Amino acid sequence: MIYLFVILFVLLDQVTKFAASKYLIHNSIKIFDWFKLDYVENRGAAFGFLDGKQTFFIVVTVFVLVFLAFFIYKHYSSLSTLEVWASILLFSGAIGNLIDRVVQGYVIDFISVRIFNVYDFPVFNFADIYVTFAVIVYLLSAISHERS
Repeated sequence: MIYLFVILFVLLDQVTKFAASKYLIHNSIKIFDWFKLDYVENRGAAFGFLDGKQTFFIVVTVFVLVFLAFFIYKHYSSLSTLEVWASILLFSGAIGNLIDRVVQGYVIDFISVRIFNVYDFPVFNFADIYVTFAVIVYLLSAISHERS
């Protein structure tokens, strides 16, 4: 069942990136004053960090995927529902961006948000959203376990 959700989330990520590469390369689409769709080729990590280090990111991502698969296999019965969903999201996000890095040499980002009309948040994609939510859930879970 987990694998089905991973496949669905990766497909959503890849289909939206494909659409962005097809329709947004020369066109930005403004949805709201604070939200637009804008094609960006990201050759680094979050915020463009470590630009051009694709081999490094591929190796780290494969390591994370193997570790996460082993972790889920060993601890599935003791994971909360939220932790299972966080694992699904993290796995999906890592695979989605890994596919881009291996196939194209960069990650396609296309969601652009301006916060409080002051700060342009770095452009991101669905895989980035998955990873962000997963990390937040894992952190909240760790904090709640620490308090118990």
